[in-house]
Amino acid sequence: MEVSNKTKIGAFLIAFTIVGLMALYVQEFHWLGNTFNAKKLIFWSLGFGLLSGVGLGKYWTRNIADSYDRMRLWILVIFVITLFSPYLGSLTNRLLSFEEAISEEFIFFAEKPIADLEIVSTEKARPEAYFVFFMKNGILERAKTRKRLFEGTEKGAKIRLPVKRGLYGFDIVCLD
Repeated sequence: MEVSNKTKIGAFLIAFTIVGLMALYVQEFHWLGNTFNAKKLIFWSLGFGLLSGVGLGKYWTRNIADSYDRMRLWILVIFVITLFSPYLGSLTNRLLSFEEAISEEFIFFAEKPIADLEIVSTEKARPEAYFVFFMKNGILERAKTRKRLFEGTEKGAKIRLPVKRGLYGFDIVCLD
């Protein structure tokens, strides 16, 4: 059986789109990591993605006669939409919020350098970024930044960080 050029182009575009979405997903990890209560955002996004996937899968497969093909496509739609829903939840929470970042006060805990793994090296690894640990309402939180912000700051000191209220109410620490 010969596959048409239209089918080949469609398959290529779908694969290219999925790879592109994966790359964007990885870029969003930084912002998701700097979001307060990110687990709850991920949970709600997965739930919404699952429900959306079920609904869209049912709609898109309504005209497929073969029940096996209908089930395969329906499961694929549910899986892909659910897989990318945390990315879309984090992205829309951050970008569709028109709130300005405001400087909030926190209690400093620590600032630790992080670096990529080096297999063989005689030099000390240079930090790629820093984790800033701080207390918010009695809970230890963490935010990632590319530069050292609080060198020499004592544990327990008050610090200020820019925080933006997200569209869904999940606050984001706005550090690059």
